[in-house]
Amino acid sequence: MTTAFVFPYILHRSDDLYPNPEEFNPERFLNEDNKSRNIFGYLPFSAGPRNCIGQKYAMNQMKTVISTILRKLKFETIGTKEDIKISAQIVIRLDSAPKIKFHKL
Repeated sequence: MTTAFVFPYILHRSDDLYPNPEEFNPERFLNEDNKSRNIFGYLPFSAGPRNCIGQKYAMNQMKTVISTILRKLKFETIGTKEDIKISAQIVIRLDSAPKIKFHKL
């Protein structure tokens, strides 16, 4: 028997799948770009017949929360990308909370 491991952190930063993977470019996830991308190139919920059964629910919840925040608050980051420290365990974790300032609209 052969065991294979998939490391999403590495997969999601592949130059083959995402040009300039470390660059913040949310447009890369627009529908036009998604049509040509490999369906297994982004695996936040796994893939195939045994993927996470809560995937659609989680995505809808996330979109609802983010849209509510963006409609009610303006936010700004304090510090730089280099200030954010992560640790790779079973899941990627932040070593400290990001510094964000919120302002009511």
